[in-house]
Amino acid sequence: MNMKILQICNYPAWIKVSERKQPSHHLFGTYQEIEKFIQIKGGGKIRGLLKGNKGYIDFQLWMGEKTMFDFIKLYFICFKYDILYDTLCCVTKQMGVLFRLFRPCKLVTIMHHPPFTKILRYTRSDAYIFFDITYRNMAVRDIPSMKDRYKAIRWQPDKEWYAGMLAKIGRPETSYDFIDNGKTARDHELMAKAVYETNSRTVLINHPDLRPKNYREGGCLTFINQFRPDDTILLHYLSSSACVLVPCRKKEGQTLLGPVGSTSFMDAIALGKPVICSDNLYFADEVKRYELGLVYEAGNQDSLAACMRKMKDDTVFRQACAANMRRYAEGKSIANYSRELFVIFGRIVD
Repeated sequence: MNMKILQICNYPAWIKVSERKQPSHHLFGTYQEIEKFIQIKGGGKIRGLLKGNKGYIDFQLWMGEKTMFDFIKLYFICFKYDILYDTLCCVTKQMGVLFRLFRPCKLVTIMHHPPFTKILRYTRSDAYIFFDITYRNMAVRDIPSMKDRYKAIRWQPDKEWYAGMLAKIGRPETSYDFIDNGKTARDHELMAKAVYETNSRTVLINHPDLRPKNYREGGCLTFINQFRPDDTILLHYLSSSACVLVPCRKKEGQTLLGPVGSTSFMDAIALGKPVICSDNLYFADEVKRYELGLVYEAGNQDSLAACMRKMKDDTVFRQACAANMRRYAEGKSIANYSRELFVIFGRIVD
């Protein structure tokens, strides 16, 4: 089967992934089926040619303010493709409505942040992908009539990228107790309070706009400015940290956030690092079940500080969590996600 796919994302991951400067899970399963990348003549864009001469994937950056004209233009572009793959739910709200009038191609959407009721009610993607069965179950409760379109596929890391990069740059010695490198819904102020309370050597890597208001220069918390994410630099700090922090804000009326923190969790899995995360994340139950680290009560400084003390001071416990994470990582690969994704593509296009 020859497929023409248009992949939408709000950051140009395909550029860095094609250069192997970023792990391929940022392409959400398509990289594993790409044989090579080529430049499209006249457009300066990258195209991924699928293995076995089975078609290609074009990539579209979708960020910033968009007008209805932009969505209508994209709608007509879709007539050239078999599938529109919306990896971060950038266009599904608008395109889903237009697609209900007339479908130029199939629409596959990764659903990220609940509640899902409105987007499911007013759109008609051919497949909605959820990173965890918990989110699929939410969707079934919200709009049960479309449950056959809901697919739960666990996002998994590109472990080969981490191993390959570390082979090049070397594995540095541990310099930090903790690292926090997340953005979405992060509670950096609470994290900073707990860091100062426990006197933990911690590195926070982020955009300067996200520096905690209570940050103090020269203390145990080090802030690294990254105007643009650089995974090769981030890997150095991840490798030199003993534990990954995923501190997310408590949101009133919502006990479970969307799959925020997933990228940090991918880093921890790939590198065999224990984690400390807030209890409102979808992987928190697995952290507890498989003893991959510790889970604290979101928004509670005392709870977070207690977890950090335990992880920092109890070497035997920390090493056991790291060993559990390495076992947990066995068999987990973005290739698994990719296989399931292309089965979905094949079924809806066939």
